[in-house]
Amino acid sequence: MAASVRPEARAGSGLAPDCAKSSPRRRFESRAVSKLDWSKVGTQLGLRGSTATALANFKKRNDDARRRVQVLSEQPTTVDFAYYRSVLKNTAVIDEIEQYYKSFQPKTYDVSKQIKAIESFEQVAIKNAEETKSKVEVELKSLEKALNDIEGARPWEELTVDEITAAAPEIDEYTARLVKKGRWMPPGYLVRPLMRLTPPRIKIGIGAGVDADPPCENERFPNLSVL
Repeated sequence: MAASVRPEARAGSGLAPDCAKSSPRRRFESRAVSKLDWSKVGTQLGLRGSTATALANFKKRNDDARRRVQVLSEQPTTVDFAYYRSVLKNTAVIDEIEQYYKSFQPKTYDVSKQIKAIESFEQVAIKNAEETKSKVEVELKSLEKALNDIEGARPWEELTVDEITAAAPEIDEYTARLVKKGRWMPPGYLVRPLMRLTPPRIKIGIGAGVDADPPCENERFPNLSVL
């Protein structure tokens, strides 16, 4: 059953596309879609785990809703009541429906508060992203400096005390604490390995005529050292 489109019915209806486009909700939708790049949201904000999954699910629902709106917007929004009067005997019902149809006005909603909340959230998210970016840049510079120091390191015997303390300031602090306690020699500086003393040869009942040396102390305890 095909129905022709009547311009006067289109103008009299409350569902005209021009009215829908001028609604705050439609304006907000077009503005958000034009500004939001879904492919970069997760990477720029560093979203992971459940947050990234929730964002992906939200994007899927948004895409599904937009497809449904697109399908519905392509459908005709007017009714040719003259056609139905020509095929139906009860024209009074058609008149009543036409009256309701022309008097219908779509309900509008004030979404300004929601828009402000979204804009505030966007500002906070951007601020956090900028702070994270600054921290990452500082870490990268520190790592690059460490890498350059490793690549350009000189042999140990060519280093000076000033260069060592500049690379590791905690050495000066540790030395100052030792001096304050009256300790002028760092622990382990005079450590020397134990001298192996030749033990007397004794016979052990392993076999006839077999001599064996008992292990000396530094063989039993190779890591043992004394001042």
